[in-house]
Amino acid sequence: MADASNPYHSWLSQTLTGLVSRPSQAYSAKSVAAPPLQRLEPAMEWDWAPTGDGILGAAAYHFYDSMPASSDPDALFVSTGDSFSGNYLAFLQLLRSDFQPALTLKQTLSVAQQPQSDPASSPTPRGWTKILSASNLLQWAPDWCPAKTPQDWIQDVCSQPSPPAGSLALDPRAAFGGEVAPAASSLVQARTGTGRPVPLGFQPGELLSLNLSAQAWGRVPITPGAWYSSALMMLGRSGPFVEGRTPSQVFGPTGLLRCRVAEMVLAYKPSVQMRVSPSFASRHAATLGAATGLSVGGVPIQGAVQRPAFVPRKDSGPDGVTFQSTTASQIPVIVAVMLETFSAPP
Repeated sequence: MADASNPYHSWLSQTLTGLVSRPSQAYSAKSVAAPPLQRLEPAMEWDWAPTGDGILGAAAYHFYDSMPASSDPDALFVSTGDSFSGNYLAFLQLLRSDFQPALTLKQTLSVAQQPQSDPASSPTPRGWTKILSASNLLQWAPDWCPAKTPQDWIQDVCSQPSPPAGSLALDPRAAFGGEVAPAASSLVQARTGTGRPVPLGFQPGELLSLNLSAQAWGRVPITPGAWYSSALMMLGRSGPFVEGRTPSQVFGPTGLLRCRVAEMVLAYKPSVQMRVSPSFASRHAATLGAATGLSVGGVPIQGAVQRPAFVPRKDSGPDGVTFQSTTASQIPVIVAVMLETFSAPP
């Protein structure tokens, strides 16, 4: 896991936020703040699609429904292992019996609770889906609705005359106030035949420039299904709650419902160009020559078949060596998430 306090992490997060910033319809509650971006390190391949009969893959469900450990935009995305839908149901159950409108709460609770029917032989209720458990048995799960499937998103970006390309360009001296760039122990990692990532440790001043680009960048909103009520979230922000619970224990940065994953930030066919000092190139020559893949800030770059993942360019010289990645993967990668945050009432 990367150190979120590392200056390279801050640069990646801030630059990526600027690259993909635009208004979104993914945020429904009026309590939402400006959406924080949290990077995934490592990034994840996005090749999830519903299987036959509308069954949602377990990996997709657990990612969409996961509760982030923090709503801090300076943090890396880490799942607590808790379920957002489970915490949402707990919030509904914490509202006191004298909550008004009582009928709205009753109806919302009935939709949010797991169906009692057998998922193997019953039609799927509105707002729910089926997933395969670890023991390969069907079970009910709250439905999550990404705006596009991976195939639809790829088709959309590839059919555009000018895909939403862009790059994250790093000039270390400019980024760090004209000082010699600090060491970067795990910013770039190589994968060799062993399959293990090998950090390419930079000494201060060895990284001269880095440009992480992609054929396309994009954002795909994720919305909860009919089991979720944004209206009840607003109506119930102030309680009243049972067991002496306060609104700040339910909402806000440390609350039960502090935030959720609202969008995936995607990269398609990422590549990297990196200029380094001759000392770095010499020290890592064997690893670079054998690398079949790379990871830059957690973004995976799969090398082209039967070619090194990193090849030196002809314009390299005594002042620096420029490496250009090759890429072969057709699968989009989730490089970050945008969060919807829920503030406690003032």
